[in-house]
Amino acid sequence: MPALLQRLKQAYNQETVDALFEDYLFHQNTIYTVTYAAVPYLMQIACSTNYPEVQHH
Repeated sequence: MPALLQRLKQAYNQETVDALFEDYLFHQNTIYTVTYAAVPYLMQIACSTNYPEVQHH
């Protein structure tokens, strides 16, 4: 998961977002411990992107 977060931080990509959420953060409608740990990084990425749809969520 750190590699996916790093990739997402370098360049926003919907496929990376999908893989991150589907495989690690919200797999089969379950929230894991790593989900909570990833939130600060996801917020930082969302705040630094130029994609309005990301900032809106």
